[in-house]
Amino acid sequence: MISRRAALLVSLGLALPGRAAARASDDLPVPPLYTPALARKLEPALFPFAAEYAKGSRSLLFVAARHEIGQETRTAQLIRQKVASFRPRLIIIEGLAAEGGRNPPDLLKRLRGENGITAEPTAGENRVAAEVALRNGVAFQGGEPSTATVFAELIAGKFERNDVLFADLMKVMPSLVRSGQIASAGDPRFATIYPGVAEQLARGVGAAPMTLETFKSKYMQIFHADPETDELFVRRSGPDDTNVVARILQAQGQIRDRALLRLIREDLDQEGRVLVVYGGSHWTTLSALLASLLGPPSFDLYLARPPSPG
Repeated sequence: MISRRAALLVSLGLALPGRAAARASDDLPVPPLYTPALARKLEPALFPFAAEYAKGSRSLLFVAARHEIGQETRTAQLIRQKVASFRPRLIIIEGLAAEGGRNPPDLLKRLRGENGITAEPTAGENRVAAEVALRNGVAFQGGEPSTATVFAELIAGKFERNDVLFADLMKVMPSLVRSGQIASAGDPRFATIYPGVAEQLARGVGAAPMTLETFKSKYMQIFHADPETDELFVRRSGPDDTNVVARILQAQGQIRDRALLRLIREDLDQEGRVLVVYGGSHWTTLSALLASLLGPPSFDLYLARPPSPG
């Protein structure tokens, strides 16, 4: 979830972290990869849903979000409901750097604006969570290792720099389409938007931005399709494949999951009641480790999407 968080940050105008931040501790277990088989085994419903854990003085509520845009999505409704009923002392939000600490000042200023907190109509679930936290007087922070940290770990894992940059860019594409900034890579607006996105992502890892020509060339090399006409353009950024983009996204997911697990442990010890808003696949990959830490969860499936027909 660069990972999913980059897509969220670029589309919503939140700042990408630039320095190394809290990274996953080496003594933590490595979560499994997210696969369709793991999802079928563990997920009680389609996202979004909530999983609540309690052990002794520690309580955790994990909102397994569906990445979507708007204030009235099922995920946004679930966030508002659970902040009101669970009454967390801290909310950990996907897409924000852990290094920013509690209630990062720059983000607070952006959220409050000149006329107080406003509900951004095109907000993703991370911004919705931050808005709800502010309105309810609850502290919030990001759960992400910095982009530079993830990038360095991937390069240390023997991935090529240009492949990692390309995978970073591919993760942003579905968000650009969902937010209406482009309809596809064949959209005339894409050539205008692309340089800024590529520069922002590259700046976060101290690299030169990938040119549009190189992006298109690598796309054709990896996916054997023209990005401007490929009907699967917005679906090429998933981890459920064997190509280099999928392998990088799988490795990114594990780096991020370990960082999130470490932060959850630390914040539960400090705060006692913690609510997490992350994409549902992160709950799936962390569910066994969370259960070993806190016991089995209870689920709230009220706002979960109904299963697909058939």
